[in-house]
Amino acid sequence: MAWKIIKPILLSALIIYLSFDVYIYFCYKDKNSIEALTWVTRANSGIPDDSIPDNIINGYEKIFPGSLTNKIYPDLIWYISTRIHDDTHVQINYAYEISSTSRFQLISVANQLDNKLTHKQCIYAYLLNYDFDNNARGLKKAAKVYYNKSIEALTPTECMELAIMTKNPPYFNKFKHPDRLNEEVKKAAASGR
Repeated sequence: MAWKIIKPILLSALIIYLSFDVYIYFCYKDKNSIEALTWVTRANSGIPDDSIPDNIINGYEKIFPGSLTNKIYPDLIWYISTRIHDDTHVQINYAYEISSTSRFQLISVANQLDNKLTHKQCIYAYLLNYDFDNNARGLKKAAKVYYNKSIEALTPTECMELAIMTKNPPYFNKFKHPDRLNEEVKKAAASGR
């Protein structure tokens, strides 16, 4: 008896969810494609994959496994239910960094990033733009401020530390909270990532 009442309610809820999700996706995909393309063109500095230091990409991949393979699925409900950096979709994080716009537009920008840049280019461009705290805006400045080195001279552990700092720069600040940062590096090393 109860199933006869619950079944139509669940079916109606599913239809409403899918209709809303599909409507929003198609509505905003076309509306924001020009703006998204503008952001992506600005983001794509034409850095070829082979000129990107592998130590940086490997360090990021160890902290955020799957960041070199994951693609964006433009689903509104999926994006709202995830938190930045709890997933490995650097495209979402980078889209947020370069556009700081609504969630609907972020999906469009992230999709454009996914289509126009390789994963390595996206990760590298994201880190070149990221604010690592302590007046260290961008990867090159962060390497100088925290390690007094160039990007290419960073060790694997230092690259992992910088990747961890992107989770929350004030919380994992190398100067203010080195113990937290070291603990995260140990966790990443112990997990075999």
